[in-house]
Amino acid sequence: MPFSHLKEHLKKHTLSPVFGEIIEITSTMIKANGLKVAIGDTVEISARQSDKKSLGMITQVGKNSFSITPFGFI
Repeated sequence: MPFSHLKEHLKKHTLSPVFGEIIEITSTMIKANGLKVAIGDTVEISARQSDKKSLGMITQVGKNSFSITPFGFI
């Protein structure tokens, strides 16, 4: 899905159009950067190659990155 299409799609919903970038994936955790988050925040994780989405919770915040525990699979 092109980035412009994704931004247009988000305008139809009450979600924040702010994006971060996934920098590492392990079997139980996703490490990302680019957003100002706090522990306990809920984020939406979207796959680039498909329309699959999942929610996750911020479980760790570092100086330049944060960790997400996904609630499902994408």
